[in-house]
Amino acid sequence: MIERLNRYSVFVFLYVVVLLLILVPFYQNGQLILGGEGNFFIDFEASLRKFGFLWHESGTGTFSSSINANIFSVIFFIILQKIGLGVSAVNFILIFSLYFLPFLGFMMIGRQLKLTPWVSAMISLFYVVNPFSLWLLANLNQWNLIVLFVLPFFFWIILKYYSDNRKLFFYLGF
Repeated sequence: MIERLNRYSVFVFLYVVVLLLILVPFYQNGQLILGGEGNFFIDFEASLRKFGFLWHESGTGTFSSSINANIFSVIFFIILQKIGLGVSAVNFILIFSLYFLPFLGFMMIGRQLKLTPWVSAMISLFYVVNPFSLWLLANLNQWNLIVLFVLPFFFWIILKYYSDNRKLFFYLGF
């Protein structure tokens, strides 16, 4: 079991290293990766103050997206800023997680389905680099990209706890 887990971890580690090598050059000389709807905030607390209500004034009024499940990611980034992480570190964590979590979600599914680590890694990589996902990821829209991780994660929960109704209900309900 431990040996099999380590083989999966190797592919996750390799993906992390490659992703770091790709992203780090964009953060040289104080630069940030910004862009896309929802990924232009560098002060998440101000974002929550402005958009954290059911209805906010923007011309005739607009429905706020901050009351949905994405509010947890905003609170997470507020906490990171409060503990002293700088704007570039918080932005790096945001961008890194947008590209890492979908890969991790499919690796967890592959492990649950008892696929070989190699096949699981290839499926996970294809999930991230297929034309649809790449187009969506290039928009850097944190509000919509959470679905790339949530869907595989929910599928993993269903696979793992299908025979245990209480855990399935608790984890999916949570």
